[in-house]
Amino acid sequence: MERHLAYYTLVDSLTETVFGISQQLHEQAVVKRRICGFMSDQIDRNTMVQHLLALEAQVDIQTLQLPEERMDPDNSESLHHAASVLFELPLFLAKPDAPTVRELLKDAQQMREAEHIDIIFIDTAGISEFTGEAREDALTALKKQLHTAGFQET
Repeated sequence: MERHLAYYTLVDSLTETVFGISQQLHEQAVVKRRICGFMSDQIDRNTMVQHLLALEAQVDIQTLQLPEERMDPDNSESLHHAASVLFELPLFLAKPDAPTVRELLKDAQQMREAEHIDIIFIDTAGISEFTGEAREDALTALKKQLHTAGFQET
């Protein structure tokens, strides 16, 4: 069986904002229509979905906190449209429980094979906690293992 070619992008929620990471994910999933996966032990699914929704609707993230009756009708319409766009996306958000790089890699491989992911975003903020290694050593090991598993860096 031929393996599906997939790419990876390492992001770091300790140095990049959730907004910046969601912009990258939005670009790949919505604009380029790629099947995307996102793995993070720092950013929960709801937070990422809210940021993607705000980006697609082109509204401030705080707008999502307003009750619909207090929301500008244009914003409300934009959010309804954005929700329908995001609903149709082949986007998979996972919260890895992986305590090691090897298990994180296994989760990424399973996501790629099961969902035919084109590009997977992996938040490396907690990677030192996963491995107990120095951060740079853990990142180098993860990249090497991703390459060995058939992922290519974007």
